Amino acid sequence: ENNKIEELNANAKLIAAAPELLEALQGALKRLNDLRESGRISLNIQETFRDMEIAEKAINKALN
Repeated sequence: ENNKIEELNANAKLIAAAPELLEALQGALKRLNDLRESGRISLNIQETFRDMEIAEKAINKALN
């Protein structure tokens, strides 16, 4: 029963983090697609850092 409670808590954390994870992944994917389509070598570093911060917060939310 204790394992079931732990599993439910872990699932709740993942569900709570899902919107931020989706946003971070969408942002990263958009920038990668833009880079690929334009042939540019450099990324907009500020936007990339913002996406990294969103992803880190979502990961921490899921793990804690």
